[in-house]
Amino acid sequence: LANDLLLEDDHPVGGSMRAPRPVGDFETTPIELRQHAPSLGEHTDEVLAELGISADDRKALREQQIVA
Repeated sequence: LANDLLLEDDHPVGGSMRAPRPVGDFETTPIELRQHAPSLGEHTDEVLAELGISADDRKALREQQIVA
């Protein structure tokens, strides 16, 4: 924190969190967190759909607790 290597921000689900700041430090471009870390399972449907897994199969994977 003393060297500004970490940023603190409020995650919508996880509360207050620290994240490593971007390596670059530019005078005219302020450093900010644009996006929070995803919650568990937040992008599962999108990833599985891109892999060609049908909605019915995704539902079955969830019911069997294979994916979140």
